[in-house]
Amino acid sequence: MEFNAEGLLVLDRDLQGRCTRARAVRYELERDPSGRSMRVKLVPTDSIRDYAYQGANDWKGFIKSQ
Repeated sequence: MEFNAEGLLVLDRDLQGRCTRARAVRYELERDPSGRSMRVKLVPTDSIRDYAYQGANDWKGFIKSQ
């Protein structure tokens, strides 16, 4: 799994490797059956952001839609 600078899960990249589509995630604590230990579980959400760039030298980009 790859994440962008905002912490969103990268879904698609352009030919230069820049993130063009990403999904927000949330984290839940999950206990084992004994209740003694916990682990963090990544849960994808329905929130998706599309990114656009001003040109080949733009690596920051901007949110096109969410």
